[in-house]
Amino acid sequence: MPDVYINCLKSVLVILIALQAAILLLRFPTCGSRSELLWFLLILALIGVHNLSIDFIPVQNISSFMLLWAIGSYLALICHEQRIWLWHCVLLLSNLIFLLFRALGYYGTLHFALLIFFSFELFSIYIFKLLLHLFRNTRSGLFFFMLIAVTLLFLSMGYDMLSRGMGLPQLKLTIWASFFYLAVSGYMLAQEAYLKGISWQGLYARLGIQEKRLQSAYSRLIQTENTLLLQDRLIAAGILSAGAAHEFKNVLSHIRTCAGYGLKRREIEAKDRSMELVLEHAELGEKAIIEFLDQLIDKGREAEEIIHLKADLKFLLDMVKKTYRREGICIIDELKEELCIMGRKGELEQVLLNLISNLVDSLKKETDSDEDVIKEEKIIWVKGWSVDYKIVLDVVDNGRGVPQDLGRTIFDFSVSAKSSTGLGLYLARMLISRNNGSLEYVPVDRGSCFRMIFPSAIG
Repeated sequence: MPDVYINCLKSVLVILIALQAAILLLRFPTCGSRSELLWFLLILALIGVHNLSIDFIPVQNISSFMLLWAIGSYLALICHEQRIWLWHCVLLLSNLIFLLFRALGYYGTLHFALLIFFSFELFSIYIFKLLLHLFRNTRSGLFFFMLIAVTLLFLSMGYDMLSRGMGLPQLKLTIWASFFYLAVSGYMLAQEAYLKGISWQGLYARLGIQEKRLQSAYSRLIQTENTLLLQDRLIAAGILSAGAAHEFKNVLSHIRTCAGYGLKRREIEAKDRSMELVLEHAELGEKAIIEFLDQLIDKGREAEEIIHLKADLKFLLDMVKKTYRREGICIIDELKEELCIMGRKGELEQVLLNLISNLVDSLKKETDSDEDVIKEEKIIWVKGWSVDYKIVLDVVDNGRGVPQDLGRTIFDFSVSAKSSTGLGLYLARMLISRNNGSLEYVPVDRGSCFRMIFPSAIG
């Protein structure tokens, strides 16, 4: 590459570094993590030194390891690594070893170049580990691109080290890798909360708080919906019960009249006729009560609709995934795209939340009560599939399961595997039945399995 292009690239790099350094210095008075700002500034300075000294091999080697040390220290700081002192000691010891080899006359040999190359790439693994940790915790594309940028930067530096000792072509790849790194770091500095308040985590902290608020609001919305549904049912119950009580009062009056008439007559035919009338009015009373209960159950604010399980339950499942991930419990969605049922979405969500919450409580109770249990990952699966025009929806965990003596009665009124009212599963089964489905507990080899079966809406 002609020297004129190299000089132009160096000039552009210096301008980018100067702009980012100016932003850092302007934010210094309001920065909540000034040590992080200083590390960031040091990285920019070392990138500038490394690229400006591209023809000075001793400075190149020193700046490469200094840059490795600075990036590792910066990432360890924002990851809250407790053993950062070990990183400093290892790099200091390695540099002392390099100086010893240099004093012994090995500098410039192939062996020395290979030693520096492999040492450099080996130490960079620690930095990749920290970046992966940040990416997994935040799921941010920013750290994904930072991981790529740092990887390219270190690989290009490693090639430059190796090429000088082995006589390979001098491609000067570090300049291009530095451009990509500065682009990512510039985007990072453009973020609203970077190096303000509580450093880069300010943005994610606020997003986390906002996410919790949304989850809380959604939970309250479901709770309010169910409360309004209950209020509507209570209002309907009041109206229906007044009419049902009046009608049932008439039925009881007829029964009483017939029974009194039969007791006063001695003729068998009269007594038989009285008992027939008592039975007839008792059946009318039973019919009135059944009709009353049917009307009470059917009175609701939500109409039946086609529910696409994968799409319509996505928000709910995403919410519980993020909520319980922080508690060490992984929730896996294995619903298929084509699954559709006819029902009430709010009631199905209420049942799913109840079942998942019960399994979470069970998994957490196992972990807390048994200190000797193997600390394996706690998982809850939400599975769905179609078979014989039926939709099967399973909620399964990998815990110890429901005690055998409760398996058959777990849906009965006031029966509970934990210290609670026992109404949750009883109401869950009632709601699933109201939505034309069935809910049952299925014994499995490991864990608990609650199975819902609905007619398919497409078939």
